Amino acid sequence: RWCALSLATDRFFRERARFYSWSNEEETELRTAWYSLMAPAFIPADVNRRLDISVMGRWRERYEEAHKVDQGPLRTCGNCSTKCQYGVDAVTLTNDPKVIFDFNSSINRKDTAASESAAWFARLLAERLIGQSNLDLAYCLSVHLIDKQQLSTDGQLVLLEKVRASLVSFAEVESTEIAEEKLDKISLPVRTLSGNDTAGASISYVATEYTGKLMNKEETDKCKDISAENTSEEQSQTNSTGWKEPQIKRTLG
Repeated sequence: RWCALSLATDRFFRERARFYSWSNEEETELRTAWYSLMAPAFIPADVNRRLDISVMGRWRERYEEAHKVDQGPLRTCGNCSTKCQYGVDAVTLTNDPKVIFDFNSSINRKDTAASESAAWFARLLAERLIGQSNLDLAYCLSVHLIDKQQLSTDGQLVLLEKVRASLVSFAEVESTEIAEEKLDKISLPVRTLSGNDTAGASISYVATEYTGKLMNKEETDKCKDISAENTSEEQSQTNSTGWKEPQIKRTLG
């Protein structure tokens, strides 16, 4: 397994060195540091085999820094905010004839705008590649796929502006859905109003029950006693017609 890993690692760094124009020293430094991180898991030794997360973090920062460039490989890379973090993977994936065919079929649908279809396709492709949605990677894939269309540079730029807007919209919708899902998981106990309950007592009850999770037992019991006292006072103020004047009292802080 170590032999297979070594061969794959050498090829991996060789391809990136060529794509990003790394010097031999840069490639050797990154590759050697990566081997040092992986070796304890494969090579028997008496030393501690646990991975130092701080060392891993520093290597990752150095690796990501080596991927940054000022200008992408295409004339339409201008709006990309992560040049060229995903360059090698984007080029490899978008050169697949099957991916190109599926993309062309998607953007030529009659029931959806080409820009929206392109954005949706690139978003799904990014999820397939890294296991989660990523706006920057999806946009990078869009740039490379649209570059293969018979469009002028200006035409590509206009289309990519709309694609990026759609990607941003998709990301905002996803964030909203995630936030709503988290809110749905929050359990807030609310007692149903009965004939003997008043607005003030119910609010006191809800506040006491909910914040009780954050208070100690003495504070919680105190709030419940105040809630019961408020209920008794408000019931005594009920007029002859049975109508209650809600009087909300502050019971917390």
